[in-house]
Amino acid sequence: EERTLSRSQLVQLFLFSFGNGILLSSYFIVTLPIESKRISKEKSAAILGGFIFVAGVTQLVNPVVGLLSDRCLHRWGRRRPFIFYGALAGLVGLFFQLVGRYAEWWMLYLLAFIVSMLALNVIYSCMNGLIADLVPEKQIGQANGMI
Repeated sequence: EERTLSRSQLVQLFLFSFGNGILLSSYFIVTLPIESKRISKEKSAAILGGFIFVAGVTQLVNPVVGLLSDRCLHRWGRRRPFIFYGALAGLVGLFFQLVGRYAEWWMLYLLAFIVSMLALNVIYSCMNGLIADLVPEKQIGQANGMI
């Protein structure tokens, strides 16, 4: 008989998705509009559009990361190294966004934003891979709904 994951196990497995959703929502609704105005009040709409464009382009890493993690032979497993190092890169990116913001070094802020977005996409790609790795077939729909 096929095993079944409890609702609690599914929630724990995809808890990152909740944090990721909050972070991305706050980026695009609150943080980036404010930062765009700090950079230039006159050009804030264009700057915001640039940030959103960059965020979209960073999503192109997803299929590559998916392919690499599918073939990964690391002792931690296929997804864990990408999730771990993606989280570290994300923390570094967020830290340097903070530095760039307060120092008003906007190129540093932009580069750190790119690192943060790439890191979030790496982690998200691997979270999707966890569904195939860990969730029984009869619960895939439920898991996809949670992620």
